[in-house]
Amino acid sequence: MQVFHIFTDDFPAATESSEHVGVKPPDTRQTALITLVLLFSFLLWQPSVPGVMASEVVSPLAPPLELVRGFRAPLTDYGAGHRGIDMAALDGVDLLAPTDGQIFYAGLVAAKPVLTIATVSGLKVSLEPACASKPVGRRVSAGAVIGVVCGSGYSSHCAPRLCVHFSVRNARGYLSPLYLMGQAAPSRLVR
Repeated sequence: MQVFHIFTDDFPAATESSEHVGVKPPDTRQTALITLVLLFSFLLWQPSVPGVMASEVVSPLAPPLELVRGFRAPLTDYGAGHRGIDMAALDGVDLLAPTDGQIFYAGLVAAKPVLTIATVSGLKVSLEPACASKPVGRRVSAGAVIGVVCGSGYSSHCAPRLCVHFSVRNARGYLSPLYLMGQAAPSRLVR
């Protein structure tokens, strides 16, 4: 916990008026301007992903696609958010490699079947529930079949429907799969 101390020497001199003695408030225009600059900087910031351009990532499911839940970045590393997107799916349908890479992991995470692809640029792309048809270490190309949705016995957080959770992360954190698929433009100030 941080404690801040305010010293009386930091305040401007009191006015000479005998009926009104007080402290001059900080310039609210300057404070508002700084706040707006910081807010717009946060809203306009888009993570850079070395080696991967927007729209180089493809959907892990064949069309028609239905987005059930979108990406919501957490404000802190351990904060609340939705670190991926959920797409409606049927049990047993093919899963496609969202990008070129290598099967990095295929197995259970917290009793849920997960498949992760690692890219040369450092991205880790994960799908859940996913049963791999390729072994760990196998190189895959974007759009190639890498497994199936295996929802039997899986407790979907989209219940009563089944959905595939699709997440992308790099060394700095989670990224929006929709942005990398070219489906979400960077934030812009609209006048």
